[in-house]
Order: sequence, then structure tokens, then C-alpha cells
Amino acid sequence: MLELGRAISVTCTEQPVVYTVSLLEGSFCAVLQGNANDELEICLESGDPDVESFKGTHLVFIGAGWDPFEVITNSMKAVERHLQTFCHMEKEKMPDIQNWFGWCTWDAFYTNVLLKE
Repeated sequence: MLELGRAISVTCTEQPVVYTVSLLEGSFCAVLQGNANDELEICLESGDPDVESFKGTHLVFIGAGWDPFEVITNSMKAVERHLQTFCHMEKEKMPDIQNWFGWCTWDAFYTNVLLKE
């Protein structure tokens, strides 16, 4: 499953952003890894040495675009629509306990931190 917000032109001076999400299917997780031939390969892991076959159809989601924040957001929304096993954070209600923190992990990823703020 590959979804692109718009066509990517490699002749542009800006470099596109590619975001990959390993998907869980059954007891398997797909992991992207490099090999000795400088190629990208998908490794399936079940964590169970007795499991020897995989009959799934969805291993990894690849999203691409120009704005890294949009690529991540749109990729996770696409995976949400496809898998229907979770809700995107925009649909989630923030926990009430968050109001009692002066600083918490919800605030850890500001995109603009200034001394005045």
C-alpha cells in the first residue's frame, strides 16, 4: 500500500521525505533492514521459532511527500484507515491528568522553542 499526496519529481532541488511504518499482522512484524549488497529487504519476525509460514498481505506502509510533518500525519491516518485497529491522535481526547503537569512528554516535541516563550 503506497499513498502519495502528490507526484514526486526528482529533478526538484528539494529532497522528498519517505516515511516507513512497519505493520503488525497476526503474530508478525515486518522490519526493513539493509543487507550486504546495499539493498533494502523486509524481514518478518514472529518471535516464535515454531512459526515457519506467513500468510498475511500487509507488511509495511511507505508514505512520501515534501513536508515531514505532513508525511508522518498523512501516513498514520492512512494506516489508521487501512488497519482500523487504532485512532489517530487528532481523534483522541487528551487525558485530564495532563492539566496537572507543568511539563510533560506531550510538550517534548515543540517545533519552535524560544527563550521568550
